[in-house]
Amino acid sequence: VYKRQTIGGAVSISGALSVGGAANFASTVTVEGATHLQSTVSVNGVMTLNNDLDMQDDDKILLGTGDDLSIYHDGSNSYIDESGTGILYVRSNEVRINKYTGEQMIRATADADVSLYYDSALKLSTTSDGINVTGTATTDGAYHDGDVQFVGANYGVFWDKSDNCLLY
Repeated sequence: VYKRQTIGGAVSISGALSVGGAANFASTVTVEGATHLQSTVSVNGVMTLNNDLDMQDDDKILLGTGDDLSIYHDGSNSYIDESGTGILYVRSNEVRINKYTGEQMIRATADADVSLYYDSALKLSTTSDGINVTGTATTDGAYHDGDVQFVGANYGVFWDKSDNCLLY
């Protein structure tokens, strides 16, 4: 076994290859089958995965110089943690948060509405004038700075703030 070996051209190894020090590759390295690395792998440039990145519970994807952003699964729950002094931004023209089955929970559309769903049924959405509630709104109080109108199938009540009167 040589201390230093330089090989030009293609090399095919069947069986185990053990490298007990640093290995430098000046070109593309193709590995077929499982590869087990027991320490740190440093990549200068782009690393492309053509399949899944399979990580175990509590293993983290760490981003940022101080590992400020982490993505991981603890065996029961999944987390995206922003632990630095900055803000976690999610940027898109439309953001949806859905149940794992696809059921809608929240939808936010740029320059338009934000909608909240209960069991995939729209319950509250923002409008250019305020909000629209579908169903019953239960509150422990209300303050209205303007006219208020209550409309039902067989009745209607209107509070006209400018006239300070209640109309039936």
